[in-house]
Amino acid sequence: VVGGQPLKKPKSRKELRQEELEAEQSKADRRNMIDRSWDSMEKHLHVGNVKAATELFRQMRKLDSRVEWKEPMLLQVISKYQERSEWAKAAEYSNVYLNQFLSKADDIRLNLARLYVLHQASPRKALKTIRQLDADRLSEKQRRIAKQIMRKAKELIADGVVEVED
Repeated sequence: VVGGQPLKKPKSRKELRQEELEAEQSKADRRNMIDRSWDSMEKHLHVGNVKAATELFRQMRKLDSRVEWKEPMLLQVISKYQERSEWAKAAEYSNVYLNQFLSKADDIRLNLARLYVLHQASPRKALKTIRQLDADRLSEKQRRIAKQIMRKAKELIADGVVEVED
């Protein structure tokens, strides 16, 4: 007895090995659940059930905090939320995209800035998002869109739009 607590008997090699096997099995079970969840997410997105898909992703994250979005699925999530006019969710997942991927970052930023101006009365956020673009990489069409968004954002600011902070 040490400090009022009985000493624990050291575990045998057999007990330690059993614990290792159980931990490995648990890890394999979690991996299988995550793999099945990706398939389910794809099905949910295919039928337009974006809320179920994003909830499934949250559940996957609980099983393994290292799970990251697959780019095509995240783009679908953004698109589905926009189709449903759920602008706050579309903005949230656009920002997730920008934190995780680069390949379509310019298009996502333009889209996000447009969303801020047209649907969230957030012209300063729109301008900040536009400033993150590298003008040298933009196509002529993208530059035109960026200028239109900047013009609209500046108009909103001049009109006294009050932007609510997150």
